[in-house]
Amino acid sequence: MFNYEYFHLYRKAINPSYWGLHTLINNLISDHNLNNHQIGGEITKFLIDNQKLKANVIYNKNFEEISIQILNLTGTDECGVIVIYKQNPTTAIIQNIQGKDNCYESTIDKTNDGKIIMKLLIELCKYYKIKKILLSDNSVKKINNITLEMPIYYTMITGYPWYVQFGFNNSFPEENLKIKNNYNKLKSKKVKDYNKNIFIDSEFIKFAEDNGESSIKSFIKSLCNHNVKKFNSVYQQIYINLHLERLNNKEYYLEL
Repeated sequence: MFNYEYFHLYRKAINPSYWGLHTLINNLISDHNLNNHQIGGEITKFLIDNQKLKANVIYNKNFEEISIQILNLTGTDECGVIVIYKQNPTTAIIQNIQGKDNCYESTIDKTNDGKIIMKLLIELCKYYKIKKILLSDNSVKKINNITLEMPIYYTMITGYPWYVQFGFNNSFPEENLKIKNNYNKLKSKKVKDYNKNIFIDSEFIKFAEDNGESSIKSFIKSLCNHNVKKFNSVYQQIYINLHLERLNNKEYYLEL
């Protein structure tokens, strides 16, 4: 039975709007007794994308009802966090987090590093014999001082939200149908298949005229890379203009 007394005591560690950690993580990492809680050492046997990678489990903070572990990828500032309730040790709450801000924001700055961290966290959950992983997609992509909503941006450049590539399913069946429909809408599509005016900005419309044979997904990415500030002002409307369905539920799960 869930102990609400403990939940009340430590609730600030969990942001109820998503299955992840809130700003208290900053304090946990800054704990002066960090070395006393060191566990795990180097994990050297992970094989990700045919490469052996090293990662450290750098911190383990045990509350009465919550176990928090933070994994750091050797040689980068990226980190990931696992939360496990002791009453249900086969289920993990997992969050991909950018470490440069002391691991308290749900962000994805460098997509490649983020992918590696996510794969490592999944492997670490397997190591702990976790059967189900939960998370909420609050992912963003930061380019300079611009922040893009990753569920929208990544769908436009790949056909699906960022976490789907790791096997995660939305907890609502109707949302999974939207994801499938969005993928099919963009599959094999070229820029010339759309009315150029859907790109809104006059400069982007001109690019569309000059790149009709480009795939729509690569074209959207090129728009972002060309002028992210301008892209930020129109990309959500472009998403709508592509007739893509907006996802309403952020909760995802992965069965291991």
